[in-house]
Amino acid sequence: MAVTADQLIKAREPGRLREFIVKSGTAIYAGTLVFVETATGHIHHSITSSKFVGVAKAGMTAADADGVKTVDVYTSGAFTITCSGTLAAVDVGKRMEAVDNYDCKVADALNATEQPVCGYLTKFITTTKGEIEISPTSMLQSIDATA
Repeated sequence: MAVTADQLIKAREPGRLREFIVKSGTAIYAGTLVFVETATGHIHHSITSSKFVGVAKAGMTAADADGVKTVDVYTSGAFTITCSGTLAAVDVGKRMEAVDNYDCKVADALNATEQPVCGYLTKFITTTKGEIEISPTSMLQSIDATA
């Protein structure tokens, strides 16, 4: 379920920070997954027509207009993320795709749902939480998958 409040960031080795321009009318919540809208290149919190870019470092209120506000986003690192469906230890190493701005699921073999790829499961924590390694590599695969 998509969230509308800042979340505690649980990360092992949070990586590189990059600044992104925020889409008009969009609030970004700390610790949530963020996406770049393919039509504008601005980030927002919806997976629709988007590519995954990372995890928001800090939250911010809705931007008044495109390009008015920016937010720092972790584009690499290992983050504890809520997962839809049921994770199992055998899922470690599998590609993960975003469900919304708060959770991921194991990607189907052909990414038939065309949800943005967000990384790989590197550690099984519980059936509903896992550590996901996000990286520029997973972002490129997400972009290449629909190119």
